[in-house]
Amino acid sequence: MKKAKTFNRGEWSEVYSFLKILSDGFLFGSTAKLDVSKHKFRVVYIKQISETDSLDLFFYPNGKVVKLITNKIETLIKSSEFEVIHKLILKEIINNEAKTFNIPEVDIFFKKLLSPRLKSPNHKKRDLTISVENLNPRMALEYGFSVKSNLAGSSTLLNASSGTNFIYKLGMTACKSNKIYESLSCKNLIECLISNKVKIEFLKMESGIYDYNLGLIDTRMPEIISSFLLSYFSKKGTLCSDLLSAIEKENPM
Repeated sequence: MKKAKTFNRGEWSEVYSFLKILSDGFLFGSTAKLDVSKHKFRVVYIKQISETDSLDLFFYPNGKVVKLITNKIETLIKSSEFEVIHKLILKEIINNEAKTFNIPEVDIFFKKLLSPRLKSPNHKKRDLTISVENLNPRMALEYGFSVKSNLAGSSTLLNASSGTNFIYKLGMTACKSNKIYESLSCKNLIECLISNKVKIEFLKMESGIYDYNLGLIDTRMPEIISSFLLSYFSKKGTLCSDLLSAIEKENPM
């Protein structure tokens, strides 16, 4: 028998959002304080991938039903069923004191939905792919959304993963010197490079999408974080306040 999925609160928040959006059929705007605003956008579909056979699954909310379409079948599920499950998940997120937990009812319901993937891979910076109706009702645009939840405490804005790599350029003239550094840990590597007067410069983000997202916060945010990372691995501090002081003195930008 397949074991029920076990997630933390943040991961369950992604599942909750998926079901809640399909139940509502709309995305709602909010203020800076996360109060719901009057702006809302009709959801055309949410795209997921089946865990069992990697099929593309398209969920179309339509009032009292949600239409599930694949290249093999088309089926209707009552919106009220989505509501029951997302309310159950919310209750567990708020009341369950365990760091991770399972909700067997979700596994049962998701089999009915052809087992959409409950958790995005670490290298993906989008949790949900949603087509939203534009101001022109005949147009629908597809967007990627990252789910952040405050239900278990303040959420992190930036999470490290294989999709958030920073690439640096080394001022090295002799390729044979590279072998010296192959077996060193990251901090020891940086220390060795600096002691050998090797210049280390931020080059770019590995992911163009993540670079764009950081730029929405501040146009120089990739450079700012790259300076924090270099200072941390140069052993100039472990607290953000210490690293900020070190960066202010160096003024790398």
